[in-house]
Amino acid sequence: MKPKVARGLAWTLLIACLATAGGLLLFTRFMLYDDEGYVLWSMRGFCTGEPLYTGVYSQYGPLFFLFYRAVHTATGLVFDNDNARLLNLGYWLATAALAGLVAQGSTRRLAAGLAAAALTFFTLASNTNEPFHPGALLALLVAVAGALGAGLIGTERERHLGWVIALLATAACLVKINVGAFLFAALGSWLWLDSRGAPTLRRLAPPLVAAGLVAAPLVLMRQHLGETQIQQSALVFGCGGLALLIERRRDRLNLFDRRDWTRAAAACLALGGLVVASMLLLGTGAGDLLEGVLLGPLRHPGVYAFPPRFPWPAVLLAPVSLIFAAWVTRHAADARSNRVLALAKLAAGLAFFAQAVGAPPGLALDRFAYYLGPALAWILVAPLEPTPEPATTRRARWIAWLFLWQTLQAFPVAGSQVAWGSFWWVPLCVHGWFQGAAHLARDRQRPRFLATAVIAATAATALGRGLWDGYVCLKDSAPLDLPGARWVRPPPASAATLRIVTRNLRLHAGTVFSLPGMFSLNIWSEKPTPTRANVTHWFSLLDDTRQAEIVARLDADPDAIVVLQRDLLRFLLENGHRPSGLLHDHLLARFVPLARIDGYDLWGHPGRKLDFVDTFTAAPGGLVSVSDPLPRAPRSAVLLAPGSPPLLLSTTGPVARSATPGLEKHFFALPSLQAEHLPASARLVLLDAENRELVRLLPNLAPVITAAAPPAAD
Repeated sequence: MKPKVARGLAWTLLIACLATAGGLLLFTRFMLYDDEGYVLWSMRGFCTGEPLYTGVYSQYGPLFFLFYRAVHTATGLVFDNDNARLLNLGYWLATAALAGLVAQGSTRRLAAGLAAAALTFFTLASNTNEPFHPGALLALLVAVAGALGAGLIGTERERHLGWVIALLATAACLVKINVGAFLFAALGSWLWLDSRGAPTLRRLAPPLVAAGLVAAPLVLMRQHLGETQIQQSALVFGCGGLALLIERRRDRLNLFDRRDWTRAAAACLALGGLVVASMLLLGTGAGDLLEGVLLGPLRHPGVYAFPPRFPWPAVLLAPVSLIFAAWVTRHAADARSNRVLALAKLAAGLAFFAQAVGAPPGLALDRFAYYLGPALAWILVAPLEPTPEPATTRRARWIAWLFLWQTLQAFPVAGSQVAWGSFWWVPLCVHGWFQGAAHLARDRQRPRFLATAVIAATAATALGRGLWDGYVCLKDSAPLDLPGARWVRPPPASAATLRIVTRNLRLHAGTVFSLPGMFSLNIWSEKPTPTRANVTHWFSLLDDTRQAEIVARLDADPDAIVVLQRDLLRFLLENGHRPSGLLHDHLLARFVPLARIDGYDLWGHPGRKLDFVDTFTAAPGGLVSVSDPLPRAPRSAVLLAPGSPPLLLSTTGPVARSATPGLEKHFFALPSLQAEHLPASARLVLLDAENRELVRLLPNLAPVITAAAPPAAD
């Protein structure tokens, strides 16, 4: 078989396995904080003609919306939870493949490329958390920037690096401004360090870039500098950046001049102008565009922040690594320093590979890369004697430089951004691993074979675990089978609860709002939100004017229902983020609890009497309720059945908790009425101490039921 055909088959097989694992993991997960639904609902509004920022609220940039609107116009695709996962899987696979190809190019080994692709894929396992968040698309943009840069460096086309990466950085800025800004920072400092021209500017480049490396995290995180974890973040980034700069100064080229900077600026202005003009033509106000793209994101760190928490080894390693970089640079020609550096490369690789084998994919790989990567990046790219091809070293340095700046994505929220900002660590680790092994092995083949075997076994283990985890998730899942989420299969308890909540919203709600915002419920129930200003944390991000508009719409709709996520609210409170504001206070003052369905409270206008369906099931000898009605003490429960007298059930009597995790099930003993004799229209009616009805709960009914003709109450 020809080598090209063999390589093609190997890559095809790997992509197929990764697609299987990723698809299983994506479609068996639904995160209740629902950033996915927020972005989907905003995109749907924009695709139906509502102007972005002026009408549709979003924290994300206009190019993201223009791109998907073009897809919608060309194909008619309506964005929902199902196709969001398919798009995410495509970005995820492409990002991993690009990382693998870069590693294959730097090591000239097919096994290295395949292993890097697999390990990058599982380092990006956080993609399963927010399938329609722009983060996966941004990771692909950063991957393209890294791969194109590596392809241009060391060739006669290297001077095109400026405008090509500037174009990608502009696109990233117009999707999410911080990612693009870090890409610009990497590009600008790289070009300046290798620029020719005025001697003074050339001499000033290293000290000013060093000052920028120290200042960048401090400026970015200035509103939280008193917090320990922020100080640790600044220390790790600063030390890692200075160490990489020390290594980077070994060879500086007189390569770029004013024309290259001009071309880069022209590329930025051309794309930026086109996007701005398009948005203005589509109805977005100039002031709203400025607010949505720049001013709003700048305020975000002061509104909501979950900064990273560094373990003490990572904090200690950063300054030690900086000192080590200075020592290695001073003794670059020393055989002893080269041997120590080679051992350090292998140690970094072994630590990462051990993490990949010893922990489930996605739980630790991205955190390892983020916590330790900035301090170790320079070690992985520093050349060893005998010096390899200069172009190979410079390409690795470009990837390391890009990786370093992108780690800043993890502020202000260290969630999936940790993975999106640090996935380039994997090709760096693979590059350093093979370089260290080659230096220690010299002409001996056995150590080279062992190095390849170790990384291949690591990647195979990660892939096997990913496939197994996907199978387990599929086995322990149940279909949501809701509009827009036919293929999504979360755990059975979660699926049952979400179906019950959605069905009741479809039957009883006019306008549907939620606290915090959970807009997948609007997609599934096909019920509108009060306005197009929708965001998960609306209590922090919407101004009083927009909140007042929502208040007016909710008050005007007698059938409005507000869904409260108690568990998520509890999490926010425990972490110091207490919801407040005009709309929040209005909901608490003017809406009353109607029922509780597991972790969800359904609130409405006072005086509403509703039959909540699918809220309990009959079992031999009694009644099992899958709804825990909102507490009103003292209270009693009455079972009403046609032709039977009301039966009083004390909720303070014997109650058996269900063993099913995630469902708050209660068993109410009915000694005088067997469950098999219960008629289909039976109701559980909860009364307060004054015998006033609180809520009526219906059992699981036939799926054909309409709001216009529910079973009559007795």
